[in-house]
This record gives sequence, structure tokens and C-alpha cells, in this order.
Amino acid sequence: MGLLVKGKPLSWEETKELADYIREHGIVQFINLMKKMQDRSYEVLKWGDEIEYLLLKFDHDKKKVYVHCKTQEYLEKLANHSCKFDMPVTFHEEYGSFQIESSPNKPFLDDFEELNHVIRDMRHRRKELLLQMDTSSETVLTLTNFPRLGCPDFCWPPAQPSPDGNVSQSLFFPDECINPHPRFPNLTRNIRQRRGKKVTLAIAESFD
Repeated sequence: MGLLVKGKPLSWEETKELADYIREHGIVQFINLMKKMQDRSYEVLKWGDEIEYLLLKFDHDKKKVYVHCKTQEYLEKLANHSCKFDMPVTFHEEYGSFQIESSPNKPFLDDFEELNHVIRDMRHRRKELLLQMDTSSETVLTLTNFPRLGCPDFCWPPAQPSPDGNVSQSLFFPDECINPHPRFPNLTRNIRQRRGKKVTLAIAESFD
């Protein structure tokens, strides 16, 4: 996820009025940067990775698993504690209020020796996050998405979709599962308003 700053995002109607300005100056900035950088050479290749974690909560009595909408709480804990490992890491917000993104605190360089650090860094980031959790009932998952996402009763704390709300208007996905940072609800609302309808993904049924 890109840089997040606090502020008031523009609505779709406000954005439309500035669309031509944004397009023009985006091109101008690209050309200026290209001219500034075109003679650079012998640069060290810097690279890295990012991992998105799903936060999960277990209800052992009911034998159920939920996505746990506690991103803000865990990010505050991570920001206010000392790293337990020798490879400092960075944690970021993501679209879901049950997601956290992690990346190395500094980039890897163009040296084969650096490849030896990648998996170790990934393991340390996962351990660092798990240290903030009650692992008897909480954990993290690194699948593309939670298998029950959108099914009834898939999130904790419990929340219901709001088809008549002012953000996603989803039939399946509660607005409480969207990160409360202003960027994300506004992005969701603007996509819907730009399209003139909700995002719909229909899957054809197949019968044997």
C-alpha cells in the first residue's frame, strides 16, 4: 500500500473537476523526472518484498474462525514496542481492517549474499506480529484471502453488511471490515459513484 497521510480525501464529484489537471501534471512530473534521471548510471539495484497478513480469531468452543478487525490496535502495539530481532521491519495499513502489510525496514542490495536474508527476514516479521497477539485464540494467515470472506458471520467483532449505507453498499461485506483510514472508505465510495453502480462479480453456476 502506498504512503498514507492524514487528510480529507476528495469525493468523486470533487475529483472529476480536477481530473484534467491531475492528468496533465502527472505527465509533466513524469517528463521532468525522466529528464532529471536519464543520465544516471551504475546505480545499485535495491529491492524488497511485502507480505500481507490476515488477522484471524478462533472460537474454540464453537469451532469457528473469523477475520479479526483489529488492524489499528496491532499497529499501535507494533509502533510502541522495541523490535526483538536484529532485522528491523516495517508494518503498514491495508484495505481491510483485518489486514496488515509488512516489508523490510531497508531494501536488499544487488549481492547474492542478500538472498540469504530474505526468508529469515520474512520469518522475523511474522514472529514480530505474533508477539503482539494472544496466540491461544489469534494468529495470522498469508493466503490471498480468507476462504469464508463474504459468508454470514465471517468477521469479529460481528458486523452486518449495509446495502443502504454510504460506503460499499455491499450485500456481503460489512463496511466495518474496511480500514477506517479516510483513504479506504472514500476509495470504495468513489469507485461505486464513478461506475454508477456497485462492483458486481457474478460466477456462473455449473451443474453436473
